[in-house]
Amino acid sequence: MKHPERPPVIEASEKTAFIYRIEGGMDDRDMDEMEAMDSGYVLGRNWPTIVSESVDIGHRMRYMRKRGLGFRFLRMEDRAFEDTLRSYDPDMPEILAWMVSEAYLNGTCRASDILDNIESVNPLGYDRPRANGTYRKKVVGLLSRYSEGAEDYVLKRIPVGRLGCTEIWKTAVPSYEMRLILHVSALRRTVMA
Repeated sequence: MKHPERPPVIEASEKTAFIYRIEGGMDDRDMDEMEAMDSGYVLGRNWPTIVSESVDIGHRMRYMRKRGLGFRFLRMEDRAFEDTLRSYDPDMPEILAWMVSEAYLNGTCRASDILDNIESVNPLGYDRPRANGTYRKKVVGLLSRYSEGAEDYVLKRIPVGRLGCTEIWKTAVPSYEMRLILHVSALRRTVMA
């Protein structure tokens, strides 16, 4: 059985960029290591060591998980898009930011799986979100406005560098920030192969 994708519900673009603070003790060496991955090399004891001919977002995310680094949502790149999301629901940017970080950092791409996780973690502290399906209702309500008849949704990880995705920079306060891009496609009803 296949789950054919439809055109994007939310197209990856600079306006769909979420800005996060990297937490967990990132330092200049970590930044150098992750930037070296973009060139196909990794710094280390025997550096430079070739990793691959192409850059995969997974390299950076595996490195971050190994180092115990995580994301804390700060803001959206495009204030107008953030305002649009807030007009639908005041918490929508934070909910989507949590979903985006889950898709990138843990590789979970199906919205239903991410929503199962978010309802058990309950990052916004809703009253009984699992029983009420609070997060699911909000997200599916938003996405279904743009994609009638979808069975589920898929968040795609955008490759390193495209639209500034996974760009890391050091701030004036000694911390690091990263940009992650949201892209959502709908899955059609299951088709027998």
